[in-house]
Amino acid sequence: MIAAAPSSVVWGAISGQRRSIDYTAWTLHGQPLDSATAETGYTRNPDGSVSGRGSFLSGLGGPDAAAARIPIERFKGPVMLISGGDDQLWPSTVFADRIMASLQHDPARHVHLNYPDAGHLVFGIPSAPAAIEQKNAGGAVLDLGGTPAADAAAHAGDWPAVISFVRSN
Repeated sequence: MIAAAPSSVVWGAISGQRRSIDYTAWTLHGQPLDSATAETGYTRNPDGSVSGRGSFLSGLGGPDAAAARIPIERFKGPVMLISGGDDQLWPSTVFADRIMASLQHDPARHVHLNYPDAGHLVFGIPSAPAAIEQKNAGGAVLDLGGTPAADAAAHAGDWPAVISFVRSN
């Protein structure tokens, strides 16, 4: 399994009527999965863009986060995670570290590539244009973190690492 900017818990979706990420987004056999709740009180940056990182970090400490934890230890096989330390959409490095801790007793090969200066779009094809922000459905500019140079450097490093990981497993 390979995951870029992963999460260690199931999150809900943003409801049009609510100001939180708490609307059921995932089901299994037709039944909703437990999901963590994050307030959508995004942090507004000086440039007017918004960051969700703080909301998701606070949601990790919420009362429903433990039930929403993804039981990754049930997965048997190699895992590669790719995260950006400057991910401003959500704390993917924190999530990836939690996933790796859950896999510590599994004998399969597990790798976490972390690029401290890269953002949410940490995985990509080398030489492809890098984006550090995008608009959400409401028109707000989402800060994805990183810089074009840091994301491009991550893409140059993670693409060959992914190919090598796939070939060796």
